[in-house]
Amino acid sequence: MNKSKTKQKNSKRCKIRLQLLLVLFAVFFGFFLFVLHEGIHLISATQSFTAANAQWTQTQKNAVNDLYLYARTHNEEDFQNFRKRIGQVYAIRNGIDEIRKKNPDPEFIRQGLSSLEIPDKLINSMISVKRYLGSVEQFTAAHSVWEECGVKINMIEAAANNLHNRYIQGELQEEELNQELGRIQKMDESLSAEAQNILIQLGESSNWLKNQVVGIISFAGFILVLFAGLIAFYWYKMTRQLQIALDEREVLIAEIHHRVKNNLAVVAGLLELEIDNVADHQFIQVLKRSTARIHSIALVHEKLYEYRNFSHINFKKYTEELVKYIDQTFEYKKGITVNKILNEVTMNINQAVPLAIIINEVLVNAYKHAFNSYTGNIELFLYNNDEMVTIIIRDDGVGLPEDFDIDQVQSLGLKLIKRLASQLKAHILFDAVNGSGTNFQISFRNAEIRGSSSAHVIPEAV
Repeated sequence: MNKSKTKQKNSKRCKIRLQLLLVLFAVFFGFFLFVLHEGIHLISATQSFTAANAQWTQTQKNAVNDLYLYARTHNEEDFQNFRKRIGQVYAIRNGIDEIRKKNPDPEFIRQGLSSLEIPDKLINSMISVKRYLGSVEQFTAAHSVWEECGVKINMIEAAANNLHNRYIQGELQEEELNQELGRIQKMDESLSAEAQNILIQLGESSNWLKNQVVGIISFAGFILVLFAGLIAFYWYKMTRQLQIALDEREVLIAEIHHRVKNNLAVVAGLLELEIDNVADHQFIQVLKRSTARIHSIALVHEKLYEYRNFSHINFKKYTEELVKYIDQTFEYKKGITVNKILNEVTMNINQAVPLAIIINEVLVNAYKHAFNSYTGNIELFLYNNDEMVTIIIRDDGVGLPEDFDIDQVQSLGLKLIKRLASQLKAHILFDAVNGSGTNFQISFRNAEIRGSSSAHVIPEAV
């Protein structure tokens, strides 16, 4: 008893641990998906942030090139191109500057970076990137350089406007033009170097963020693998315990069927001993009929034990064994032949037991009363068609009395047959065969009936 209780406690603990691990696994899996999703967005946003700075640098370079072109051609269109590109530089810069603010406005950022066609989700992620990278050394350094770049862009624009105004007023000499372009070129070179430095710092910041994201994802993945391993362990342990319990239950049920069969055999043996001590012929026949009925039930339990299937029985093999036993019981009537045509039928024990008693009753009755001599033929058919089971037992004996009515017959055997057929919800038929012999037929649906088989034999007094 203590061993059984200990096993139950261990099984319960194992189940609780498995449930807890499954809950934790689900939580960490959700966390893993969240980190993966956010990590991908942050990395994409970092790339967009870097791309915005790169676009700003390229636009600034193109603006200076337009200014150089204007200085050579003095074409007003080239100067307008310069101003247009400088406008784009300021727009991108305003968008990036807005990202760097404490409470940025996503709509303002979207307008500033409209030339880059960045999706709305990435704009929000770029704001998050700034918050994540705000304390990173490389990002802080890039921010400082970015402020210096803004000053130099203003200086280049002011120099370009001065150059343009003096040229229109005719005050610009060739030597002064070259000096002014040389000064702009130096500012451009310094600006390009600082812009390149910004991209390098942002690249390092991006790598730092990637490493952080990959580290968190790897950690979460490791935890998931750890939980998966523990779940597999406890699942195996619980499954193993369940299998052991099922094996023990199977052994126990097998032992029960074996003991039931043995106990029924003991009861049948006691009745047979009584037969030897009884002189009354009628009472002897009653004891023999009772012994046959007990054996038909014991045989069901024997087959269940033999085939290790404790809820269903191969009724074809059972019927063969039952016919063999009855034939041996009536050994003095060796001239009676039983011809069998049996289909394979698997039947629930709660249907098999009552049907076994019915077949026993009909066969024993045929052996005892169907033939005036010790010779004759009995045919036994077992069919299984579309879930309907049909048993036909036919003999070529003396047949039934002309006034035979199964509802009026008071014999115990026929009462048993009617009662058991009712429990099977079966249709039964007793009739004559071509004026001689008897034909018995029973048909019912092969169904799953739960509960104890003893509850489906004779629930009422017969």
